Amino acid sequence: MKKIEFEDIQIELLKQLKKGVFLNTKVGDELNSMTIAWGLSGYIWNKECFSVAVRYSRHTYEMMEKSEYFTISIPASGEMKKELGICGSKSGRDIDKFAETNMTATYLDGFPVPTIEECHIHILCKIAYKQSMEPSLIKANYVEKCYDDKDYHVLYHGEVLSVYMSE
Repeated sequence: MKKIEFEDIQIELLKQLKKGVFLNTKVGDELNSMTIAWGLSGYIWNKECFSVAVRYSRHTYEMMEKSEYFTISIPASGEMKKELGICGSKSGRDIDKFAETNMTATYLDGFPVPTIEECHIHILCKIAYKQSMEPSLIKANYVEKCYDDKDYHVLYHGEVLSVYMSE
């Protein structure tokens, strides 16, 4: 793995985000990975940040609430479709997603949350801010389309600490 600049992966990140990337969490000895297709990449508080949206109903939400860190693992384009499907449709409450998918948890740079070795790019983040969505501020047609069950998101803004790419 080689360390790279966050700005060097922006186009690839946005392209792959539409297809899914892995949000990885760890609490104690429990690891979890969830497929996400929504995220925000930018610059705030004089820091590079990546923000993820996690619904209250998700096991990942419970884990994010107990952690200070998360990682994003980005597969190469067109790869890991099966794994993305499992991590996006099954709950970590019910299965060990790493065992179910045969993905390898790899710790980079002594970071407390693993990445997925089989992926191409890894973003290591520290939670800088979290914010519950205010339903009354969401455009009505988005609520109808995305929140008919009233299962809103919490936004976790992660300060990007480092980024790695497989060589």
